[in-house]
Parts: sequence; structure tokens; C-alpha cells
Amino acid sequence: MVATDVQSPGFDRDPIAAPDSETESLRRFVQLLNQNNEGDFKLTRASGEAVEFPPTVLRILHQVARLLAGDKALVLRAIGSELTIYQSAELLNVPIPYLVRLLDEGTLPYRQEGEIRLVPHNELLAYRLQDKAQRREALRELTRLSQELRLYDLDLSTIKLKRLAEFDEEVEP
Repeated sequence: MVATDVQSPGFDRDPIAAPDSETESLRRFVQLLNQNNEGDFKLTRASGEAVEFPPTVLRILHQVARLLAGDKALVLRAIGSELTIYQSAELLNVPIPYLVRLLDEGTLPYRQEGEIRLVPHNELLAYRLQDKAQRREALRELTRLSQELRLYDLDLSTIKLKRLAEFDEEVEP
């Protein structure tokens, strides 16, 4: 199955933005969601029937409300269980040649359908989480090394001026 946009009646591909009149309400909604304890949120009908919001739906609501409260517009798009190389690269926010290398190295599984490679979306999402964790750890290590070497104590403007002066000395005959 190739990724597709939702085609159901009422689905709108136009960006969704909140009017200014909803900004304060959205901010209060975000504050309420920030205090979330699972099971706290229920949708109740006039008849009294209630259902708890699933954690996944709460995460989506939180992200959407935060973005709308921050004066952002959204476009909702569903993805299928398998994505093309272009769609996969877009989801991972990487260049297509980099994604192709990941596929060729076996880092990400795929299946071939004619000339098209299809990548399972759950594998892409798992890779994205793993990659994010590795980058976060690398940043922590860089920060630790910078602190250990006292690089934060250096005056960069002085260093740049010294380097420029050294360069000028090398260039002058």
C-alpha cells in the first residue's frame, strides 16, 4: 500500500489556522494539557456518555493546540503503511541520496514493487526516534568536552582578532 492523503468527505487540504478570537482559549487549553495526567480528559456527550481520550489523541491535541496558539497554520496529512523514497526522505527530513544509502546499507528495510522502493512507516518512525536519541547523546558529549576544555570561557572575538592578525603577518612580504 502506497502512502495516500485522506480522501474522505469533509477532509480539507487547506491550511488550518485559528482566528485571533480563539488565541486565549487555545492558550488555556494548552496549559490544561500541560498538566495532563492520563485519564484526566474525557469527552462527555449531553446524554452523559463519556469516553477517555487515548494518550495518542491527547498528544496530537497538545501539539495542534500549541501550534495554533503560537499563530501557526497546519495542514493535516495521513500517511499509508508504506512510503516511497521521496515521502520517506521528506518524513525524515533528509536528502534522497542519504535515504537511498540507508536503504542500500540495510539500515532501513524496504520492499521493491517494480521500480519503486516502499519503506514501512513504522520503521521510519523508529529510525527517527533512534537517530534523535543518538544526536542528543552526541550533543551531550560535545557539551561535556567543551566544558572540560573550558571552551565556554574563551572570548571568541579576541580569538578571531588574533587569527586575523596572524593571517595578516603571513600575507605581508
